[in-house]
Amino acid sequence: MHSHSLTEVARLPTICDPVCSVPNTCRNPRGGSIPQVNVLREMELKRRRTGILNVKVIEGIDVGRMNPFAACNPYVILRLSHTGLQSINKTTVKHKNRRHPLWNEEFSFNVENIDVQTLLITVMSNQSVDKHDYLGRSAIELQNLIPEIPKTHNILVKTKHHGYHVCELELETVYKPLAYGQPVVNEYLSAMQKAALQNPNGRGLFVVIIHEARYLNGWKSANWDAYVSLLFNGELRKTKTITNDPYPEWNEEFTFMLDRPPRDDDKLRLEVMNTPWRFHKEESIGCFDIGLVHVVDDKRIIYTFKLKFGGQLDVELQWRTSD
Repeated sequence: MHSHSLTEVARLPTICDPVCSVPNTCRNPRGGSIPQVNVLREMELKRRRTGILNVKVIEGIDVGRMNPFAACNPYVILRLSHTGLQSINKTTVKHKNRRHPLWNEEFSFNVENIDVQTLLITVMSNQSVDKHDYLGRSAIELQNLIPEIPKTHNILVKTKHHGYHVCELELETVYKPLAYGQPVVNEYLSAMQKAALQNPNGRGLFVVIIHEARYLNGWKSANWDAYVSLLFNGELRKTKTITNDPYPEWNEEFTFMLDRPPRDDDKLRLEVMNTPWRFHKEESIGCFDIGLVHVVDDKRIIYTFKLKFGGQLDVELQWRTSD
């Protein structure tokens, strides 16, 4: 057995050694040094970088076209860069034949790291069922926002390659960091878990807005008497029937008061029906089962569904709470 001298024994670490004797760096087996990490400081920095970004798309000014013969049906797509979650595009409604569209639509995003994330803004124009013209894009770096202070942005939207001016967008942003003492919500928590933290009582109003349908003149029937039926929690509701219009606009709102947020297994069924004249049976040109868990997290989602014979349906879902 190897014997140690008193000097060597004095150098050996003991279980009673104070914490302050731990060096600030430790050696990497490859020769580098790893700086000591202050865990509490890192958690506080993460808390400051995490929060909610509220964006209001106000209006577009002098929206251009791809060519003189193209329609001008603009809409805006928003999303955050550098996200660990599944990237979700948030879209405004599509305005028809407007070069100065007025939206006044509000969206919310969960910010994971304000220091690196960017709000990406894309302007599109809807030409047909499957054709959407890309007009231009812009971006807002979140690190330039001052927490809790609303900021109005007048943004020049330009084409990707040549930098041609497409239009000007007016937006308003407010970044709200996580409050001190508020738990940092894990980015992988489900929407239900997040909703429980934000709304402990769970009660809320589930809202369905049937906006409009388009391109119904592709139906086999010569008549377009359309309505939309909604089935949720065993309750069946219907829009009014719009007669002989291939571009019906309903803009009807249906509300459901719930004691809890929608769950993963809750579904909303939508069906678009045509009621032909005389003795013909009703025909369905589109039936959709929509999962509702994302509307709890996003508060507001706009869907565009493809119907049979080239048609489209725009539907908006909202989750409203007293908060």
